Amino acid sequence: MNFIEIMKQNREYCSKNTDMPSELQQKAKELCWKYNQTGPSEGKKKK
Repeated sequence: MNFIEIMKQNREYCSKNTDMPSELQQKAKELCWKYNQTGPSEGKKKK
């Protein structure tokens, strides 16, 4: 089963950096960075 199929299942999964496609890694890093840069008054952005 590939990474995408595993992620689509409704189960816990801990990815190792070696099995996550690099384009998804980059997207996840960008989203995490944006989330962490939002202030307390920007609650709508965090949803």
